[in-house]
Amino acid sequence: MPAISGLPSIISLLFCPVAELRRDRENKRYIGSICGLGVDRDQRHSLFPEHDMEITFDVEIDNKDISQINGVRSAINLAIGNEEKVSAWGPDAIYKIQEAARKKLLEVVYKKRERVDPVNYNNPYSWNQVDPDDLIETSLEGTPADAPHLFNLHKAQMLEEEVYVDKASPEYLKEHAQWLKKASKDFTKREPITCEICEMTWHTPQLLAIHIETRRHQEKVAALYQKEDY
Repeated sequence: MPAISGLPSIISLLFCPVAELRRDRENKRYIGSICGLGVDRDQRHSLFPEHDMEITFDVEIDNKDISQINGVRSAINLAIGNEEKVSAWGPDAIYKIQEAARKKLLEVVYKKRERVDPVNYNNPYSWNQVDPDDLIETSLEGTPADAPHLFNLHKAQMLEEEVYVDKASPEYLKEHAQWLKKASKDFTKREPITCEICEMTWHTPQLLAIHIETRRHQEKVAALYQKEDY
C-alpha cells in the first residue's frame, strides 16, 4: 500500500457499508470505528459479526474528515445508486458526478493528518455504543445521496472542544501560584508536581513547600503581580 498516514482507516470509512465511530473517554476525539453491515432491525445484534472490523485510528480524524468522507460516499450513491434517475440525467451529468467523486476521493486520501497515539476501544466489536443525542444528523438523510442499499452516510458525533490555555499568560501563572500553595500542603499527592513559573519539578509536597518559599520563586511570582508582596 502507498505510504500514506492513516490510509487503512480512511479506506475503511470510505467503502464500508456501515460504520460507527468510537470516541475517547473524554469525548474529545475519535479513536476508531467498527465497520461492517451494521445491526439487525431490533438494533441488538450484528448482521454479519464474522465480517465486522474494529479499526483503531493512528492519525487524527475529525468531523470535517467525516463530512468529506460522506461527500465521497454521497457522490458514489448518486452516480450508481439509482440507475433509472442517472440515465435520465444524461452523460454530461453522469460525468460531472463521477469527476466530483474522484476529486473528493483524492482530497480525502491525500490529506495530511497528524499522527496520534492509538487508543483501543474498551468494548470492541459492539454496535450501538453511542447515545442517540450525541449523533449529528446529516442534511442528506433520506435523499438519493444517502443510499442504505449502497453506502449509508456516517453519522458524526458531538466532540468536546478542547479549550486552549496559554500557560505563559500572567493570568494563568497567577492561578497556578495559588494552586501550588495548596498542593504543597496536600500530603496525599503522590505524583510529581511541576512549578510552571520556575519550570522545575518536585516529587513530594514537602519539597514543593520549600521551593515556593525560595527567593527565586517569590521574585517571579511578585513580578506577575508587579508588586513586592506575595
